[in-house]
Amino acid sequence: MSSIAWAYVAFGTASILAATWMGLIQRVQVGQGKILLRVLAVLALVTSVVSLGGSPGTLGGVLASIALFVSAAFLVLGSLAGQSDQGPAFGVGDALPAFEAKDHNDEWFRSEALRGRPMLIKFFRGHW
Repeated sequence: MSSIAWAYVAFGTASILAATWMGLIQRVQVGQGKILLRVLAVLALVTSVVSLGGSPGTLGGVLASIALFVSAAFLVLGSLAGQSDQGPAFGVGDALPAFEAKDHNDEWFRSEALRGRPMLIKFFRGHW
């Protein structure tokens, strides 16, 4: 296979990697696709290196370089991420763990005050 063809394969694989990654992030299911994402990243990395090892031309070089950057960035950032593989602390229908927190009026709130009543509790995670 020619170097330009490898570049197209590398870029396509990196594109699938990025699209799959973003889809899992939007559905908050990143932990479920770790193996698939790593396989795609390694495949994109290898095919981009193979392409760049030949003479893929300008377009092929750009495509392979983008694939190399995306796949390498994914692998490096994935290895540096401190996310654990543990499941959620509690789920729908589980008993609410006891906790205390300040409310919007800066007054203390105790979870025991809600015992025996249906409730919906939302915890917001910062995106900074």
